[in-house]
Amino acid sequence: MPPLGRPSKCTEEFRRDAVDLVCSSGRPINQVARELGMSHETLRNWVRKEDQHSRSAGVVSAGDGLSVADKDAEIARLRREVAELRQEEEILRKAAAYLAKELIEAAQQRWRAVNAPHLVALVRAGACSERGQLVERPAEPITTTAAAA
Repeated sequence: MPPLGRPSKCTEEFRRDAVDLVCSSGRPINQVARELGMSHETLRNWVRKEDQHSRSAGVVSAGDGLSVADKDAEIARLRREVAELRQEEEILRKAAAYLAKELIEAAQQRWRAVNAPHLVALVRAGACSERGQLVERPAEPITTTAAAA
């Protein structure tokens, strides 16, 4: 039975090349059709038919030629990679917080030693705090063996 409608003026090779150009270039169908000197609706129909044919054959028409199984494997690999990267990020965030805390404490100690040496001396001498005020502890009497006798 002969095909309905008028016979095509374009060869099958031209159709494949036009569809490949649309899929691989990422440009709009209107632009590619204009460059090829043809109707954008004709090119759109060719792309739709190729898309339907590719889906029935198990190939996704994203221009990369990967099958659905390959895409699923790639998605699973990328999900594992994302989970691993999130775990690494969490470890690094905790390490950064720990190191920042240590740096802050070291900086505070240096600041106290430089800007408040009398406080450091009081701490070393055994000062105690009463209601937020530093008070020197009374020195304990030094006992010698001669004085005790």
